[in-house]
Amino acid sequence: SARLAVAWNSTSGGSSLTVTGTGSSVTVGQNLVVGNDAAGTMTVSDNASVVVAAGTTVGEDSSLTITTGGSLETDSVDVASGGTLSLGTNGILTAANTTIASGGTLKGAGSISGTATIQGGGTFAPGNSIGIQAVENIVFDDASVFEWEMNYAAGDEGLRGTNYDAVDVGGTISGSGDAVFKIVLPASTTFADSFWAHDRSWSDIFSGGDASVGNWTDFFGPLAFFNSTGEIDSPIAATQGSFTLSGATLSWQAIPEPSTALAGLLLAAGLMRRRRSGCGAIRG
Repeated sequence: SARLAVAWNSTSGGSSLTVTGTGSSVTVGQNLVVGNDAAGTMTVSDNASVVVAAGTTVGEDSSLTITTGGSLETDSVDVASGGTLSLGTNGILTAANTTIASGGTLKGAGSISGTATIQGGGTFAPGNSIGIQAVENIVFDDASVFEWEMNYAAGDEGLRGTNYDAVDVGGTISGSGDAVFKIVLPASTTFADSFWAHDRSWSDIFSGGDASVGNWTDFFGPLAFFNSTGEIDSPIAATQGSFTLSGATLSWQAIPEPSTALAGLLLAAGLMRRRRSGCGAIRG
């Protein structure tokens, strides 16, 4: 049987709506607005479905969550500043256009049909923490943010979707080359960890789609890296190495310890000396 639960939140003045359970469905004849005069939340879960005849708006400081097989079908989705559109496991969004405004966030591990546009100041953060988000087409406007989380506890680059975020692109990915690639590291990050003493690379953060997925620098410009307390001071990282983007690869290039670098120079000098002495013996 269908279940529709509505709860009023007296502290915020907003409302909470949950549509859940197999066979549960809601049809909206015109527009769906989550958070109109005050902040609101809406959840579609457990194989329930919501069909909206026109567009869907997620208002300021409001959230729309589609998870565990829940689905939303609508003409378009607009997420305002402070709003969050979240797709949990197997959540499905079908919309011709999904637009994330400055201050808004798109996140999760479900799938999105149509085109998602991240406007300047808006954030796309795949995964609920770390995970894989599937999207048909995605556009990164100037100053939009792609938030990529990784956890180096595995001791190496780890697994896609388990140790670092990833995006499966079914169609195209595009932008002007000035979106921000924001690297989010664990709160406990210390660049003294042995992980950072070696070169690392990730070449499958974006996968699938057309050939443009193969050159991330077409849509990303600056790199920034953070932990849960805020931006990591660049000079601290610079003593250990640096992140770079090239083609379809994010790389960490480690700076060798002085003792390691010195050993390398001594080894090179020794090889040169042996070659020279060897050449002298031949000429003799």
